[in-house]
Order: sequence, then structure tokens, then C-alpha cells
Amino acid sequence: MKKAHLLALYRIFFAVLAVVAIGVQLAHSARQPTFNAVNFFSFFTIESNIFAAVIFLLAMVLGRRKRRATLDLARGAATLYMTITGLVYSLLLAGQDVQVPLVWVNATLHYIMPIVVLGDWLADRPRLRITFRTAAWWIIFPLLYVTYSLIRGPIANWYPYPFLDPVKHGYARVALTSAVLAIVIIGLVWLLAWVTRWRQNPSPTRRKAR
Repeated sequence: MKKAHLLALYRIFFAVLAVVAIGVQLAHSARQPTFNAVNFFSFFTIESNIFAAVIFLLAMVLGRRKRRATLDLARGAATLYMTITGLVYSLLLAGQDVQVPLVWVNATLHYIMPIVVLGDWLADRPRLRITFRTAAWWIIFPLLYVTYSLIRGPIANWYPYPFLDPVKHGYARVALTSAVLAIVIIGLVWLLAWVTRWRQNPSPTRRKAR
């Protein structure tokens, strides 16, 4: 079986797995008396997994030959967001209540999908080089997410993650944690962009994706 066919099967399987996991978690959460749909979809984990599943399906449908640089940039963004999801959960949230009580759903969204999406990026690197300047646009969504969470938090009296809750930890600690995460994210952006130049036989005529 060709690599393209294996990649297509890989993407559709894990895209469906992510969607099913989110759907099961949504159905489970909706049965709780305190369920709030806006809160549910305000988790970075949910948003990043939905985005990754959509990108996987688009990449599968278009394939490598028809794929354009724009989709590869979106794949890079999905890889960054899923890597953030995996790292933040493993380092800051493991063992805490993030409202994902189903073990297999938690494992799928926080462990399996981050590894799967990163593996896809490494196995099917973009044809065109992605510069750090271009990849830096990926940072906008995490910045907007933190801003949204801090603005909505006092209004809804709810924060998606403990490290973003200034009521518990104070704004100084939230700012420090956010600054450290920002540095880590910038490093991840650089690495993901660098991977697009990581080839055994680089072509001297290869163009950059801008």
C-alpha cells in the first residue's frame, strides 16, 4: 500500500476518533445539571481537537498532489495547538479536574491526538519551507484564547483551567505562567517551522512558503 493511502487511512481514523470522543464527552457532560455549552466549547482541548480533525479530513480529501501551501500552514497550526494541548495537560493539569471524567476520552484528547498530529506533521512534511516569520501567525490563536478566557472569566464566573484563574492564584501568577507558556510556544513554532527544512536531499530551487 502506498504511503499516500496509509496517510489517508491514518487521518480519517484519528479524525473520526477525535470527533467521536468529543461527541461522547459532550453527551456525557450534557446530562449534568450544571452543564454549559459555551463553557464546554471554551476548553482549548476541545477547540484544538476539533480543528485538528477538520484539517486531517481536508488533508485526506485533497491528498498531497492537490494540497496547497495554505493547507500545510493550517496543518502546522493544528500541530502547534495539539502539541500545546498535550504538553500543558501533562505538565500543568494531569490529575486535576478538567471536566473530562471518561478515561478513554481523556486519553484520546490529551495524549493520543497530540502524538498523532505531531507524527503526521513529521511523516508528511510540507513541500515548501515555512519560515519562522510565516509560522509566527500560528501564535495568534493561543493569544486570543488566553485573552478571551480572562475577559469571559469574571463575566461567567468560570475559567477553563486553574492556571488561568486569577481568583485562585492572582493576576501576577497568571501573567507569569502565561509568559512562560508564550516562550515555550515560540520555541515550538520555531521547531515546527524548522522541520519543513529538515530533508535528506534538499532542493536548491525549493521556494519558501510565504
